Amino acid sequence: AADANGSGSVTTLDMVDLQKLILFIIDELPNNRSWRFVDAAYQFPNPAHPFPFPESKSYNNLAVNQLAHFIGIKIGDVNGTADPQEFNGSSEDRRQEETRSIGTTDYRYREGESFRVALQLPNTPELVGFQMGLRFDPESLILQAVEAPALPDWSAQHFNRRFESEGLLFLSWAEGPATSAGASIELEFRAQTDGRLSDGLRLADDLLPAEGYVADELPFALALDFTDIASAAGPVTVFPNPFSERAELRFLLQEGGFTHLRLYDPQGKLVWEKAGDVAAGEHSWSWSGTELPAKGLYYYRLELPGNRATTGVVVYQ
Repeated sequence: AADANGSGSVTTLDMVDLQKLILFIIDELPNNRSWRFVDAAYQFPNPAHPFPFPESKSYNNLAVNQLAHFIGIKIGDVNGTADPQEFNGSSEDRRQEETRSIGTTDYRYREGESFRVALQLPNTPELVGFQMGLRFDPESLILQAVEAPALPDWSAQHFNRRFESEGLLFLSWAEGPATSAGASIELEFRAQTDGRLSDGLRLADDLLPAEGYVADELPFALALDFTDIASAAGPVTVFPNPFSERAELRFLLQEGGFTHLRLYDPQGKLVWEKAGDVAAGEHSWSWSGTELPAKGLYYYRLELPGNRATTGVVVYQ
């Protein structure tokens, strides 16, 4: 099942082809079929090296009907979820009952504006991978960039922008474990109309079920969770951004309570933080460039009363 490309061996190239298939970069596996069949009576001389194996049976001078018994192998079914009784493409749903959230802050954008959306992955230190499809309104938003610098070995092979003109983006990453904090997917859009993010961005579960993976556990479903603009911190702004000497984060709390601001570098390492009980109303917290280890891109996470949070990007130059 793991020999996805039909090479007669199992290598990292098989994983690459399977990931391309998941991301709709290719429509079928190269040099292979969906199912392979092996004679049920065949004894593998060396099960650790099963290739090649007989996939047909011949009868000479056939005078009566004969039955041939084969075992079907679903190519790519590395977790054993394909049901050979069903040939309609369905498979057994082996997932935890728990659904975990991908968090982001809702946003009202204006025509001509470029803005970033931080999709905060579940705060699961053991997260080793995830997959998801995203839908957005291509009449309103143009996708400009997809980044995730806090995820190990993240690269262009982990997402497919082939269908972005149709408002579709597919992502698949399995290079974990992820950094325990600050791990997010950063999407940059340019707005062609006025709109609200939650009205046009959603998961495409009908094409690629959104799920996360933890070592030695069943996958868990993912849901996109928008923090309401009014219930979070009002408008959150960093000024100036980019900054060279000092940056100021301004926010408006609808209710008072414990508030925690953290800055992370692209590897997800915590580099600066401030916390305390804050009254309802307008506030600003600032930091200087000398408090950061180097110039470059940083991610902030502002945790708010009521288990709400907002995330964003700040550049020190």
